[in-house]
Amino acid sequence: MHYVIHAELRLVECRVEGTWSIADIQAFRSAIVCDPAFRPEFDEFIDTTAVTSFQLTTDEVKALAAKSPFAANSRRVLLAVQPVIFGMARMFETYHELSHHPSHFRVFSERGAALEFLNLTSLPE
Repeated sequence: MHYVIHAELRLVECRVEGTWSIADIQAFRSAIVCDPAFRPEFDEFIDTTAVTSFQLTTDEVKALAAKSPFAANSRRVLLAVQPVIFGMARMFETYHELSHHPSHFRVFSERGAALEFLNLTSLPE
């Protein structure tokens, strides 16, 4: 996972490539909370279109959904074009909605709809 913080847009842009695992997500979360440019109220865009392998169990998804470095008012999206990732992300979305600290997290299969949810037309280059 690679991320860029666009402070002017109040946005964290994440790109996931290759194999995606619990270790990747935990490392991202640790890095983001230590980044001085990060603010919990920022929005998040997660692009998983370059993921080639997915290694998360249902229990890991449930545990990840229970807490987040992002605030409840954050708008967060995950772009998933592969059916298995889309399905696991929807499971995360459901568990997250049931958690004690949900934010506005949604899963999309179309980039335009994901950006629209964040009130964006494009991402910075």
